[in-house]
Amino acid sequence: MIMKVRHTNMEEMIRLIGAAMVAVMLTVSLRALAPDISALIGAAAGVLLLGYAVYILSPALGELRELAGEEWQRWLTPVLRSLGIAVVAGCGADVCRDLGQDSVASGIELAGKAEIMLVCLPLITELLSLARSLFVGQTG
Repeated sequence: MIMKVRHTNMEEMIRLIGAAMVAVMLTVSLRALAPDISALIGAAAGVLLLGYAVYILSPALGELRELAGEEWQRWLTPVLRSLGIAVVAGCGADVCRDLGQDSVASGIELAGKAEIMLVCLPLITELLSLARSLFVGQTG
């Protein structure tokens, strides 16, 4: 089955990169004059780019869920949630680092890792149970 997902064309990517470069130039130019506004522009640009990435990936994730079928949903869901948590935590930590808040960034990363562990815990438990049953079945 061929996935029918939205593809970004080259012109769209060039416009996106151009807008990101304008935001970077604004933040760098305003950093000395108005550091607060510079930080807000940088953070807003990051949020908009993250939103755009989610917009592009959303149809592909829907197709992936459809392809996985009902029996694979319990495996796919934690993996996709973990991916989302990692991306959001990474972006949040990057914004904090850009604003000079390294300790807050580290806290966000730690919280993201803990959340990923909690999301995957049922999956890990099931895998360990399966491994245990295979091991006991071979030796007993």
